[in-house]
Amino acid sequence: MDSEKLREHLKKLVDTAGSTRKAASIIKAKFGYGPTHSAIYKAIKGSNTSDFVVSCYITALEEQQLGRRKMGKVVSVANQKGGVGKTTVLVNAGLHMASLGKKILFLDIDPQNNLVISLAPDLAEMSDFKKGSHPAHNINMFEWEGNEPFTPIPYEISENVHIIGTSKLSGNVTQNSIYNLADSLDLIKERYDYVFIDSPPSAGTLQHAALSIADALIIVSQPQKLSVKGVDDLMMTVRQVQRRMNPDLKLLGIVINQVKRPPSKTQTVHVDLLRAQYGSLVFNEHLYDTVRVTESMAEGMSMQEFSAKAAHDFGFSGFSDEFISRLEEGGNNV
Repeated sequence: MDSEKLREHLKKLVDTAGSTRKAASIIKAKFGYGPTHSAIYKAIKGSNTSDFVVSCYITALEEQQLGRRKMGKVVSVANQKGGVGKTTVLVNAGLHMASLGKKILFLDIDPQNNLVISLAPDLAEMSDFKKGSHPAHNINMFEWEGNEPFTPIPYEISENVHIIGTSKLSGNVTQNSIYNLADSLDLIKERYDYVFIDSPPSAGTLQHAALSIADALIIVSQPQKLSVKGVDDLMMTVRQVQRRMNPDLKLLGIVINQVKRPPSKTQTVHVDLLRAQYGSLVFNEHLYDTVRVTESMAEGMSMQEFSAKAAHDFGFSGFSDEFISRLEEGGNNV
């Protein structure tokens, strides 16, 4: 590869990494020392940098990005108010991806354990799961025995859908345990295309864990005052996590859920408020309130699986298409 093509290739890899600063840190992690971000910029421009050095930069960035492609993308769903339907949104997004042939892992870290109750009720009732000794219980990922990361064994719901569940046992994990969770998940993440995390509806260690290990975030809100405040509060938390723990976290968007048809005056006011404040971060498609959601969740099914007509009528088909589009685009900084 000639000098010009080497530098063109380096530029593409740096763009994928996100910035020359991030590229510099990746190269330093590979070799133990590395260039400044300005040196990488100069290398791209062809300023007194040998082809050998440029090739070394390329090798480090290619290895890192190849490793990322092998690891499943992690998507967390959150709000700082309960009852907004975040588990419903998570289930519909994840099961829709599974229906397209993607291998999906659901990771429940909300001690209310609605996700495992909905998708794997048999697992939730197992005695060893209730005690926390089952290899598909996340408490083992937070609290290892010994110094080696615990390797979880997810529970198989179907060929393309696996789950790691939780219970109230996970309610008292410490901040230090976040890194244990990340290390345990890394041991199995490469087996999946996507990992979907259900987090608790309050700021704290478990929500920080969900945000610190995620590549992307969906925020779910009802069109009402306390839920909108929950969005505002979560945005502050996300910015803190991005600054201190996970600078690569991206926001896919804000989903407005449980909208009445027709919407009440109060709902309309809060929909308009969310759109005015957050603009294109808000999903175009609303999810409408319907008893069919409860029925589909009781069967452990997405709305599309349960009733294609209801999924279309109540916004779930449009949401699924928009979710995939936003996922492919990579999300936004907050």
